[in-house]
Amino acid sequence: MEISEEIYGQIRRLVYSASRINLGPDKKQLVTTRLTKRISQLGMNNFDQYWSYVLSPAGRPETGIIIDSLTTNYTKFFREPKTLDFLAKRILPEWDKSRTDPFSIWCCASSTGEEPYTLSIILSEFFGEENRHRWKLIASDISDRVLQTAQTGIYEASKLQLPDSRWVSRYFQRGTGAQAGKTRVKASLRNNITFLNINLFQANYPFDFKFDVIFCRNVMIYFDRNCQKELVNKLLTFLKPGGYLMVGSSESITGVTNNLRAIEPTAYKKEKV
Repeated sequence: MEISEEIYGQIRRLVYSASRINLGPDKKQLVTTRLTKRISQLGMNNFDQYWSYVLSPAGRPETGIIIDSLTTNYTKFFREPKTLDFLAKRILPEWDKSRTDPFSIWCCASSTGEEPYTLSIILSEFFGEENRHRWKLIASDISDRVLQTAQTGIYEASKLQLPDSRWVSRYFQRGTGAQAGKTRVKASLRNNITFLNINLFQANYPFDFKFDVIFCRNVMIYFDRNCQKELVNKLLTFLKPGGYLMVGSSESITGVTNNLRAIEPTAYKKEKV
């Protein structure tokens, strides 16, 4: 199935407008491959027909489906462990010395849930399972599809490559019968996370408090420098003074704003006024 340059350009503009994801000229084949399956599902024969549908009132939900189809939701438990060690061994002890209010953390690109559940394990280990009231975790993503997986919390058992083998039985339930080979995050952990659908560039976020830590890992690789600046400055308004913004190991936001100081390659601290 072929896509014309005109329609590809319109898809690029739609995706950028809705999500700030910048599809370059070299992504035409990716778009063709990813959306051909969707077009077939709708019983359509070509991109011209599909684009007419996208522009119609009935096709308004397609924008989210297009973005979902074009983004890569690769993730795993305890990904990029050096960043997680910084949270467990530096940020949490530092916070615990002087604070009594609940520790708040936002995982703003939760994908299928492995990252927020990883963070919740770290928090549970630090505070103790009996002190769940001492922390709160918001997990968000732009995709309803991956959020559904995250909220369900069911994964292939082979994905549970955790640093401590004792955590498997502590935080997961093994499936039996038809669910053999799968595992589910225990309710005690799932229930301490609030999952939300959030487009990071939407006008308003559905909360009005600030966080001690914001994890925004492996997200900004999709954005150009201007959009990175826009996003970082927006996230900063929801980060407490002295709080940390955590990014992916392949990302750098040095120079994006004067209000963040690089502490580690993936950890930036908001300056206190």
